[in-house]
Amino acid sequence: EVAGVPLVLEYDKQLLRLIAVSSGGLLAIDGQKEDLQVDLNKGEIRLSRPDGSGGVSGNGTLLRLTFATLAKGEAAIRIANANLSNGRKEALSGAPLPEILVTVQ
Repeated sequence: EVAGVPLVLEYDKQLLRLIAVSSGGLLAIDGQKEDLQVDLNKGEIRLSRPDGSGGVSGNGTLLRLTFATLAKGEAAIRIANANLSNGRKEALSGAPLPEILVTVQ
C-alpha cells in the first residue's frame, strides 16, 4: 500500500526540459484527494495522500511527465531518490526503477 511518493528526476537538461507534471490518479483510486507538489527546475516531485487516509494498492498510472525537447540526441530519464511510504509513513522497499531512454530527433 502506497500513500506517499517523493522523488527526484534526473535527465539531460541540455536535451530535455520538464514542463509539466500531473497526477495519474493511482493514489486517488478510492476518491481521496491527492497533494502534488512540483519544482520543475529541480525535477523534484512529491505526491501524497492526506494524513490518516491510509495507502492504496493496485495498478495504474502514478504520474504523467511532459518534457520539451531542446536539442537532438539520446537522453536517459531516471527516477532517483524515490522514497515511497505507506499510510503509517513507513518506508517501502521494492524493485529498482528502470531508466527510460529517449531519442530526440
